[in-house]
Amino acid sequence: MAKAGLLHREPASPPPRVGRPTAIGAVFARAAAPALAKRGFSSASLIQNWAEIVGRELADLSAPLQVKISRGRNDGGTLVLKAAHGSAATLMQMKIPAVIERVNRYFGYPAIARVQMTQGVMAAHRRPRRLIQEEAPRDATREKAIETLVAEVGPPDLKAALARLGDAVSRRKP
Repeated sequence: MAKAGLLHREPASPPPRVGRPTAIGAVFARAAAPALAKRGFSSASLIQNWAEIVGRELADLSAPLQVKISRGRNDGGTLVLKAAHGSAATLMQMKIPAVIERVNRYFGYPAIARVQMTQGVMAAHRRPRRLIQEEAPRDATREKAIETLVAEVGPPDLKAALARLGDAVSRRKP
C-alpha cells in the first residue's frame, strides 16, 4: 500500500515568484561576462555606453570589438573598432585622437594608446515604424473636432501645439 502512494505523487508546484521582472540590460553584463572576457573587455560597460562615450555620430559608424592589453599592464592597450564602411573608417581614422581621449576619460586612466580599425557589416539600427501617415488626406470633420477641443486654450502658441498634437494622434495608424 505504501508503494502505491509513492507512485501517485502530485507534481511539485513551482516556487512563488519573488520580486519583479528584471530588465535585460541588468542581466546582460553577468550573462555576457565570459564571452566579453575572451575579447579583452573587463565589463560590458564600454559596449553598452559606446554612444555616450564617443557621441551618437561616431557610435552609428563604429562599434568596439576587442580590447588588447599587454600582460601585466593596465595601460597602453589597443582598442579594435569595427567601421560600418570605407568612408566611416576614414572618418574614424581622423577622429582617433578624440576617441582615445574619450575612452580613457571614461575608464579614468590611460587604458588605450592605439585604435585599430576593421571594416565589416554592422547591425543596422532599427528605426521605429512610422505611426503617422505622411500623406494622409485632410479631413474637415477631424480638423473641426480638433479646433473645438483646443478652442478654450488661452495662449496661441500652446493652442497651435495642441492642435498639431491632436492632428498627429488622429492620423495615427491602427
